[in-house]
Amino acid sequence: MVFLFEADDVEKLKAAEGRYPQHVDFKHLRRHREDQGYPKGLLISNDNEWLCQRRILSNPMMLKIGHQIKHLEEITLKTLTNAVEDYTVNGFGRFEVEPITRDFAINAFGSVLYGNSFESTFTQNGKTMQEFAEKAKNNFDDAKKLLITPECIMKMHPAWKRHNNRWNFLLKTTMDMIERHSNDTSDCSILSHLLQNRKLNDKEIYINLTDLLVASIDTTNTTLQWCLYELACHPAAQNTIISEAEMILKDDQVWRRLTWIN
Repeated sequence: MVFLFEADDVEKLKAAEGRYPQHVDFKHLRRHREDQGYPKGLLISNDNEWLCQRRILSNPMMLKIGHQIKHLEEITLKTLTNAVEDYTVNGFGRFEVEPITRDFAINAFGSVLYGNSFESTFTQNGKTMQEFAEKAKNNFDDAKKLLITPECIMKMHPAWKRHNNRWNFLLKTTMDMIERHSNDTSDCSILSHLLQNRKLNDKEIYINLTDLLVASIDTTNTTLQWCLYELACHPAAQNTIISEAEMILKDDQVWRRLTWIN
């Protein structure tokens, strides 16, 4: 796993690995999916298998975000309102930022994946975002133990059973969500796009949408927290970012929909 910050380093890596970057072997995920008869998905596949799925998912991803920008802005305003209320209730003292950014990340990303009714459908299903997030987060902790365990004895580790049970829960949640949304072809979501064009089979849709939603708890949430921290440390940067975005998107309809910024 490599973290790169310089554009030159990215070019060097691309030149060395070509079109197909090789992913870390998340053996615990690979073995679970092999045992359950699921495909690897975008997260752990490589070579042409990875490239094909990436193309299928990336194009509608950017398109659907543009269509749902107004709804995402509403989620943002709702999150900020709730955060201010929590801050006020706590007597303007310290409060936890992580649960706020976590719920926002799941709700925002879930809306892009499943449509604007994601939050209400999620709760109708008897699940809560907090429960889903805790299962995923606990799996990250167990994954660290399984990654350093030799594959030949990995299934003997106590973390293996916990890991499998949680992933079964996460996948079942995704399957239930897909069943509830499968007849809604009018919604501008990644799911509706995938169900209509059928470039991925059902199991590939299950795996990839689960991985993407779990990613919102980890990668998206963590990135959001760091962005908020950096912006809080450098308030002037906010105006710079808005100015640069306006310069690039001023003639774009997405920018005109952002009434809160405008």
